[in-house]
Amino acid sequence: MRPEHGKLFILLETSDGCGFLAIGKALAQLARGEAGLGRSFYIVLSRAMNRWMYIYDIARTEYFLDRWKESIEMDIEDWDGSSIDFELYCKENDVSFPDLVAATPPCIRDINFHRESRRIRRHIDLLKRHRQGKYADWIEPVLTIAAVTKPKQGLHFQEIDGVWDDEALPNWVVAFEPHDPVTQAFDEERQHMYESSHAPTWIDAFDPSKVTDVKRVLSHVQNMVRINRQLVDLARSLERSPDLASTDQPQFNNELRAA
Repeated sequence: MRPEHGKLFILLETSDGCGFLAIGKALAQLARGEAGLGRSFYIVLSRAMNRWMYIYDIARTEYFLDRWKESIEMDIEDWDGSSIDFELYCKENDVSFPDLVAATPPCIRDINFHRESRRIRRHIDLLKRHRQGKYADWIEPVLTIAAVTKPKQGLHFQEIDGVWDDEALPNWVVAFEPHDPVTQAFDEERQHMYESSHAPTWIDAFDPSKVTDVKRVLSHVQNMVRINRQLVDLARSLERSPDLASTDQPQFNNELRAA
């Protein structure tokens, strides 16, 4: 596919690494600070990130685990045509699934994002009440990201026929702890991520002769840089916190960026 006459494609490619946020302990501390604060922090952060980029989080982990279980069920059916108990098969073949529910902090279990999006202002207001407090270094980056105007929809990679095999790679992993079920699922998937060509993070077409078009695409790139800088600040704040520091988190972070 070629762009319309007089237009160019602009691609934002960020496949050279993946950022990492481990927020489980932070959510627990926020929840102890005020009822609902940890939940609001996660809802606002997740919603803001998903508006701009592809993230590997609890939702993606659930999807991966479901596909994994389906593949095993298909293998069982194809084995000899007989009926085999799923749990027995996994036990005999040393297959174990990480317990995602147990690893998820209680304050954010069973979130319905569709319902929560209708009261997002309430969650943002709760964070604002704490932006000058003890957790300011965590809350301020999230509020800054949430305040960025929602981007206009670009082109879907499938609209450009035959160029890429699959969607964009994740920009950030949002987990609870290093080596928790989210990072385990990501580690399993990343072994096969480069077996196909992946679309860039963002694609759009613009007319270079129109100032409004040029400003629009440059604004998008500027906002993406701004958002990722805030996320880096948040990741560093979490790493520096003496209450949250983990000896293997910086090392795991480096591993993800090299993936």
